[in-house]
This record gives sequence, C-alpha cells and structure tokens, in this order.
Amino acid sequence: MAVLDNRPQLQFLLDKLVAVPPVILSKFDPDGDGTYPLLREELDTSIAWVEDVASTKFNPVQTTIAEPELYDGNGTNQIVTRKRPAISVQNLQVETPILGYIRVYTPSEIKLYVKQGVVKVFTYKLAVEQALMQSVDYQAWGSLFPPLPQCVQLAYTYGFEQYDPLADQEALGIGTGTGATTDDMGITWTPGDTRDPELLNWLKNLQEAAVCEAAAKFLGQSAGLIVGIAQSVSFDGYSRSLNPQAFASQIAALTARRDELLARRKRQFYMTTLGSTSY
Repeated sequence: MAVLDNRPQLQFLLDKLVAVPPVILSKFDPDGDGTYPLLREELDTSIAWVEDVASTKFNPVQTTIAEPELYDGNGTNQIVTRKRPAISVQNLQVETPILGYIRVYTPSEIKLYVKQGVVKVFTYKLAVEQALMQSVDYQAWGSLFPPLPQCVQLAYTYGFEQYDPLADQEALGIGTGTGATTDDMGITWTPGDTRDPELLNWLKNLQEAAVCEAAAKFLGQSAGLIVGIAQSVSFDGYSRSLNPQAFASQIAALTARRDELLARRKRQFYMTTLGSTSY
C-alpha cells in the first residue's frame, strides 16, 4: 500500500522557493542529485515545530495503554485532550489509589468530539435520570472524574487521517475497488476518501505553515550568499559589501502568512507576531 504522508513534502518547499536563483539553491544540494538534504532537514525541523505549536501530528499517533496520558479529575463528566484532533479512544479509566477503586469506561459510555478534542462519559445511570427528567443525584451517582490529581488515564489516537489511493479494499475485506482511509495507524480502513473536509482544510493550513517557516529560515540563512551582496562605487573604487536586508521582504511575507495560518487554530499556545495568545 502507498499511504499518503500528511507531512509537507520537499517539492512543496521548492515550489515556494521558485524565485530563488538556482546558484543559491545548489549550495543546499551538495551532491547535485536534486535531493537537497539540507533543505529536507530544514523542512523536518519546521514540521516538528508546527506540530508542537498546534498540539497535533500530521500523521496519526497513538498513546499507549501501558503509558496513558494522565489528567487531573475536574468533578465533571468531560476532559479536554492535550492533542487534537482526537480520532479515537482506546482506553479511559479513573483510578483512585486511596480508595483502591478503578472505573473503566466502556466504548458505549465514551463520547468523543474529534475537532474540539473533548472526551465525555455518559453512563447508563445518567442516561436514565436525564431521560426521566430527574435531577442528577451526585451523592448517589458520584463525580465521574473526581477532583483528584492525575486520576484520569486516557489512551487515544490523535492527528490527521491518512489516505491510500491504491489500497486493495477487497483484500482488506472492506469492499471492492481502490482507495481507503485509515484513522488508527493502519488497523481499520474505510473505503474511499472519507476524510472530513474541515479537518482536511486544517491539515492543508498546517502544511503551508510548515513550508512558510522552512522557506523563511532558508532565506534568512541565504542572506549572505550571492543575492545578499550589495555592489557600489565609492571614491576609493568599486566595492562589495554584505546586504543584511536581502530577502527581508520575502521573509516578512512568509512569517506573516505562517502566523496567519497558525492563528486559525483555536487551541494552540503560540505567541503571534502581534503579541496575542490564542487558545
């Protein structure tokens, strides 16, 4: 199978640098074979930075049940995941060591809001009480997530679904034809491209943000190369000096575009160039 990598590819970066003179680009391709290993390394660094800023992963990642994420209980029936989009929940439980009590919630009791990164539990008792329009008896029912430190354990998959346009669905036992989408690192496939358009747009925004970040850093490093040399004629003859403003306008445009794209993500801890923090 040829699962598409959601991370932006090197060609995206080269397209963004199409106006850069080839003589400068060649300095980042020492072997001259068109692989540009130095640019690839720059792009990988930018991808990791964007993932950290946006609290996500371009490709799905699963936290393990053996080492789940720990959350403080908040006395309610919901918690907000640290990463999003949260695609699926593998395990959710509450452990109270002092009382020696462990409550494991079943899949039917777990409600996941993918785009918001919110996990709620809705137990049978709560469903009956609300269906009968009775007030919730918290003394009898108890808090779902008691206000104790790190008592909630959560194992889940987050990131963006991957699409394989060449998947043999019949061999996978999910139909006939080609093309399938997976949201859990290849365990379960759905026929066709079933990715949510809103999440797909979110993914494209983050891809472009990573490319803009890599391009801006590349141009900053290239300021001292050929285009970064200012030529002038002075009283003592012809002289050459470094132009520190080379590529300045391009870098400013790229960083502004990067900040604009990242600011569209509501729950990210990122200080923009305007000095405001977005959650």
